[in-house]
Amino acid sequence: MYLNFKQQKLRMTAKTKDDVESSIQYKLSSLPKISSNCCIYKVPGYIREVNRECYQPSAVSIGPIHYNNPSLKSSLELKLNYLKCFLELATHTNGNKAYSLSQYIDLVKIWEDEARSYYEEKLSLSSNEFIEMMIIDAAFIIYFFMSRSRKFQTQNIASNEKITWIMKVKQDIFVEDNQLPFFVLNKLYSITFGEAHRETSFEDLTCYYISNNSVFGNTNLAIGKENVVRNTSGVKHLLDFLRIWHLPSKPLDGTSTTESTLPPPSAEKLEVAGVKFKAGEGKHLLDIKFSDGVLEIPRLTMEDRTEGFLRNIIFFEQCHHFNNESYFADYVSFIDALINTREDVQILVQHGVIKNFLGSDDEVANVVNQLCKNIMIHSPKLYYYSDIAEKLNAHANTRRNKWMAILRKDYFNNPWSIISVVYLAILLILTVLQVYTGFKN
Repeated sequence: MYLNFKQQKLRMTAKTKDDVESSIQYKLSSLPKISSNCCIYKVPGYIREVNRECYQPSAVSIGPIHYNNPSLKSSLELKLNYLKCFLELATHTNGNKAYSLSQYIDLVKIWEDEARSYYEEKLSLSSNEFIEMMIIDAAFIIYFFMSRSRKFQTQNIASNEKITWIMKVKQDIFVEDNQLPFFVLNKLYSITFGEAHRETSFEDLTCYYISNNSVFGNTNLAIGKENVVRNTSGVKHLLDFLRIWHLPSKPLDGTSTTESTLPPPSAEKLEVAGVKFKAGEGKHLLDIKFSDGVLEIPRLTMEDRTEGFLRNIIFFEQCHHFNNESYFADYVSFIDALINTREDVQILVQHGVIKNFLGSDDEVANVVNQLCKNIMIHSPKLYYYSDIAEKLNAHANTRRNKWMAILRKDYFNNPWSIISVVYLAILLILTVLQVYTGFKN
């Protein structure tokens, strides 16, 4: 009796084991295949919760991830108006050679598999839904950029284009999981307008848009056609384009001369130690330099959109460039080290390094300090600013500079202290002269 019960239990266990194995095998087979093209990542909840507004499109959905978002459905009518204007402009530009809507559908169908491979998440959209979405959204972005360029005669979409809506769109098109593959935008533009506007590629159009909308608020960050060829040949999507465009002029080569992981001192400590701050005039936001006691940092405007741009670029880097080239993560960690208090912000604002449109200096400090949450900093040889940080620490810790820092802090921090020190110095000199004169006599 006992043996039969034991055998039955074993048989049931074996059956249960088969069921569990089948269930696991099914789940494994259902996992999406990660393509080498993968570059559009859905922002996970634990990162989104830090600041939802930065990672959530608020006006328009682009691509499949936010396709069914009910709060963005109202933008569909406006996007369709853009598609209508796109088709009309294509006909006006190319005449009888213009593609029909049916031909665009056939074209995008050819690109479908490659375009899907750009998304990390398994997409639930059917083939028809995906193609329709790609045509509408790609035409919207292309025409949106063209309508903001002086090089094209475009219709005014208008009545519904409130200023606040346009400002939100400007941020939405640079949200990481609100992207289309760049090759789709590039090819669709080239096929439609490339022949008639050979002097203006879609890369040029994107550069023009970024430059004229001062994404990081620095009009000195000039956009030039020669840099397009150098920087954006392998661009993945619009957010990647924005990131690439602001990378430092000298790429990381992994040959950092220091092993120090020490961050730079705060702006206040550096100023006390004699470091002078200067707003850089270079073309690249991340070109920070330190030479002859001068720390040169390209101007950064802190406004409502800045945090969103930085957060999305950093998230993309942490997903796609974690093993090398996390330039923006390094940049933000460097700026974060400089800014601990409102006094640090005041110093950088005073020297033109930061333009503050957020309000209080405390708010700037808080935004910058929060940016570093969930950021992984690499080893010193992969940290882009390790050499500069090392030199700044060495400068601040030099005995002469430390003594000067103490003097500035304790004795030269207000006019009365300076007067007192000068008075004491004069008194000391007079005393010495009096003693010397008395000795001679």
